[in-house]
Amino acid sequence: MAEIVEEYRKTKWSSWSPSTRSTWGHNTRRLLEAFGHILACDLTPARIEATYAEWMTGDDPVTPATVRRRNVALSAALIRAERLGIIGIAPTRRVQMSRAETPPATDLPDVASVLVAVDKLPAMSWLTAATRLTIATGMRRGELCALRWTDLDLDAGTVAVRGALAVDEANMIHRKGTKSKRVSALEVLDPGTVAVLENWRTESQKHATLLGVT
Repeated sequence: MAEIVEEYRKTKWSSWSPSTRSTWGHNTRRLLEAFGHILACDLTPARIEATYAEWMTGDDPVTPATVRRRNVALSAALIRAERLGIIGIAPTRRVQMSRAETPPATDLPDVASVLVAVDKLPAMSWLTAATRLTIATGMRRGELCALRWTDLDLDAGTVAVRGALAVDEANMIHRKGTKSKRVSALEVLDPGTVAVLENWRTESQKHATLLGVT
């Protein structure tokens, strides 16, 4: 099993982002501890399910969502081995997964209290603009940090998510595509958010002029 997992990693490593590489390493560490020494032909759905159950109920229990992520990694390696004829049917295809609990949605009163707090900040605060935009669109933090003014159409009240910022293994910030690899136009900007963004754009232009940036 260790060889199957490693061969899958080799085929994908160059195309993965630094964050995906880190997640893969974290997930497969426990997988290899549990299954790395086993012959692929001896790995059964029952054995996988028993290991997953032990992870969730042992001395250092993990959540069903964590187990599901590890299963995705294991399944990807096994399905590749299945496709290449190394094994028969990947045993993960028949594994019954525990349902991950859906985290509770943020209550509207909580959102309202955040808006009240940021509205007390200086009118031209970047934090006010960032918080408003996050609440209005639900963007990931990397997507929010990658936004440019050309991505916003404040007259139409839309924002196009074209990429995200990420930190690589050398701690350098770089721009990458979105998780879906597609541009997502969000027509969800309320008038209050648009007004805050218009104010912040005016302030940003003043700062840019002072710094000699056009």
